Amino acid sequence: MSDNSNFEVNAERIYDNLELLEKGRVYELQKAPGVPKCATLANRIRDDVDVIVKELNEREGTEATDEERFNLLAKLLGGLYAEFSALSKKQPDALTNAFKTDQVNRVLSPLKKIMASEDSTQYLDLLLEAEDGQTNGKGRSSYSDAVIIMSQYKTACDEFRLKYFNKGWDHLW
Repeated sequence: MSDNSNFEVNAERIYDNLELLEKGRVYELQKAPGVPKCATLANRIRDDVDVIVKELNEREGTEATDEERFNLLAKLLGGLYAEFSALSKKQPDALTNAFKTDQVNRVLSPLKKIMASEDSTQYLDLLLEAEDGQTNGKGRSSYSDAVIIMSQYKTACDEFRLKYFNKGWDHLW
């Protein structure tokens, strides 16, 4: 599916055909050979409208799927944030293990992709993963680091939801 090009082309043809109708430049009104009849113009307009409606329906389906995925990931982020907040209060400087880091990044990474066009994306980071064979913990995120990162994602998600999916809902977390 192309971006707006089909919409623009079809809309322009609709306007052209409507102008022919409005100015009486149709065969049945002018009796001039080679000028289209009303039925021909009506069929052209119907075809152009059908193309536009089909593309709008496809976009709506894609957007609904994106919204469902976004809402699922936002809910998962809310749960992870609550868990890490509790862990951060008990041991703020304790390092996350590889499993927890992977689980959090599995949620953060697709959220970042969904919100890629937003300005806030440049400030969104993933949790640091330990380098292979590293046992001293350098390069890993602490629980408090994870909470800060997830807090930034939550704020970005709130803004994204308001901008694109606002349906009067309260926050999901």
